[in-house]
Amino acid sequence: MADDTEADIRQEISNIPLGQLQDLRQKVGTKKFDNTFQKHLRVQDNDNKDFKRTSKNRPREMSSKKHVSRFKQVIQVPKKEKRMDPRFDERCGHLNLDLFSKSFSFLEDVKKQERAQMETEARKTKDPLKKKKLETCLQKMESRDKSRQKEKEKKDLERQHKKVERKLAKEGKKPFFLSKALQRKALLVKRYKELKESGQLERVLRKRRKRSTAKERKRMLPRRSVT
Repeated sequence: MADDTEADIRQEISNIPLGQLQDLRQKVGTKKFDNTFQKHLRVQDNDNKDFKRTSKNRPREMSSKKHVSRFKQVIQVPKKEKRMDPRFDERCGHLNLDLFSKSFSFLEDVKKQERAQMETEARKTKDPLKKKKLETCLQKMESRDKSRQKEKEKKDLERQHKKVERKLAKEGKKPFFLSKALQRKALLVKRYKELKESGQLERVLRKRRKRSTAKERKRMLPRRSVT
């Protein structure tokens, strides 16, 4: 009977405003009221208790009186993998152009076959649109080949210069710096010798003179006055 009375009092304490507690204290007695009120606070403290694990390997103990959030993630969604481009990722190492060229040297033969096939199709086709498209592709391929050839010649020149520097260092001599101007001059001399040996020097010089003449003639034409 006494437990029921205390339970009723605790329930009443949780529902009534603080202003009416003084009247209730006088009604049941100061000592009994204080004891009941302290029990009510202890129950609330137990409800808010944060359960701690005795070992970090044990699962965390949660209070059954706490509501589970309705937005709790039950299934762990795997994180989206970040895409990686091996050309620009340092983890894939440094690009060795010499090794790359040697490993994929067979592609040069494939490109030559494709180019020869496109040249044959461009000569035989009677469709002007297809012919123009094939000629444009051939021009792009030729431009890329020239760029690769220039880059290859530049790398070969740098490689030869490093050999000369190592040789001078072994002999106790001071190595010289290969500037860009000296590189261009050496490449032009090498290109001149190759064209002369292959018999294409006159043809290349004739094309350059023709191109220069066309530019000069275009520059000398009077400009039309805009009215």
